Amino acid sequence: TVGYKTESIIGKNPNIISSGYTSKEEYKELWDTVLSGKVWTGELRNKKKDGSFYWEHATIAPIMDKSGDIINLAGLKVDITEKKKAEQELQRSQEELKASLQAKDKLFSVISHDLRSPFNAILGFSDLMVEKTEEEGLEELHEFSKYLNQAAHRSYNLLINLLNWSRIQTGKIIFDPHTFNLSESIDNVLKLNKGDADEKEITIHSSGPENINVFADQNM
Repeated sequence: TVGYKTESIIGKNPNIISSGYTSKEEYKELWDTVLSGKVWTGELRNKKKDGSFYWEHATIAPIMDKSGDIINLAGLKVDITEKKKAEQELQRSQEELKASLQAKDKLFSVISHDLRSPFNAILGFSDLMVEKTEEEGLEELHEFSKYLNQAAHRSYNLLINLLNWSRIQTGKIIFDPHTFNLSESIDNVLKLNKGDADEKEITIHSSGPENINVFADQNM
């Protein structure tokens, strides 16, 4: 399988198939094992006659005479080139997956830290707008500021939900159930979509009962 005819390698040094990949230390360990009377088993990367490389799983055992002296060696070798290629491909895929997960973690880290600061500023100033416009009796401006404030709070909640979703993917989700009013939760969803609905002249309303409480994780 390595391209040499039997008669052309009889008496030749095994180095003719050496790839240079195996270190001197590894060869020493091989020979030390065999010459001590033990069986050596391992993997070797060797070279065919045409110069191409291949992997083999080798078992090399000493053959001894009645006196216990080594008179020959017996070797069993199996070509595992395809197996090694599959292992390398699997390792490459695992490395790519690891890099992808690291990129995802980096993304959510940026979202978590870098977006929270501007959101806090928006929330803070919109809170002030709601408070000041109400005090000054600016009803229309007060109404607009309320929508801005609600949108800011809901956008922030969506950000938190996105971060929670990322934790689900990594198995780090925190389950936090509590009792809340289902109708209020539905109303919050309706308010979140009110701006888009108004632009399209669509009316959205809820007709469910207002006295239903549920025990669940509201963000989930």
